[in-house]
Amino acid sequence: MSDFDYANQSLANLRIPINDGHKDAWAKEGHDVWVRRLLSEGYVNEGGAHHAGVPGVRPGNDSFNSTYYLTGIHRGEGTSVLHVDRGMPGGPRLRENQVVLPTTRIETLAAWARMKVFGLNDQRDNCINIVVVAHDNSGFLLQQKDGKHPNEKCNFKFCTFGGGIGEGESHREAALRELYEEIKDVRVVDEMTAQMQLQASRQLDSVQWGDGTWTYNSNWAICRAKDADQFERWRAAVLATDADGNSIGVAESDPRYLSAEAFDGMHREEEDKAGAHFVSKVNQLMLITRRQSILN
Repeated sequence: MSDFDYANQSLANLRIPINDGHKDAWAKEGHDVWVRRLLSEGYVNEGGAHHAGVPGVRPGNDSFNSTYYLTGIHRGEGTSVLHVDRGMPGGPRLRENQVVLPTTRIETLAAWARMKVFGLNDQRDNCINIVVVAHDNSGFLLQQKDGKHPNEKCNFKFCTFGGGIGEGESHREAALRELYEEIKDVRVVDEMTAQMQLQASRQLDSVQWGDGTWTYNSNWAICRAKDADQFERWRAAVLATDADGNSIGVAESDPRYLSAEAFDGMHREEEDKAGAHFVSKVNQLMLITRRQSILN
């Protein structure tokens, strides 16, 4: 029986396997690969102290004779600790790792663990969209659906980072999870989440779903870089490629940089013909972001 303390997001008596999770036929990776990235990447805190992750759970570093499990999460005053055990499947514990991670990562993993323990599902009519924008509103980082999306109406359309909000998941938790899921550079996401500002929810047209007449609730957020150097670091991470030119920066769809000038022209065309360029009217959120000089 797992015990969850909602007051401080502590979770004990767990035994959640850390693996790739289910992989849809059209997806680039399994649902839970991002958890492995998040746990394996260490970090340096504000005081300069280095905290190591768990290298054994890094994607591609699979062991055939043992399995890692998330067994507990504790968030307390000034410290957040994960308990990760290594043991034989169905067998005894071999070793426990106490992993200190940034608060945003712990918060994200706590929400993920709740969904695993209680079998909670995404609410597709209640979504999160995250607009990632330059410090001076000069451009956006976003995604373009590839030709494998199960909804063909979405293929090759632009979208923000985001997705469905899980049952019992807060606006903030969903935004954190989607960023860590979709952007592979964990330390860059640490920076983005530090800059994240939640916005008031809005009703947007679905466009590509159903008959295109129903709306959905967009709980959204803005991640605005604090300066040009930071945005360039984000841009390099999201648009990263391997030696063959294949995208390695994002886990879903194809990464794109869209200048403000290019967006303005596409937005005008989108207003004349819904669905011409964007998925589910996310351009309206980008327009609001573009017009803001100061975050709410």
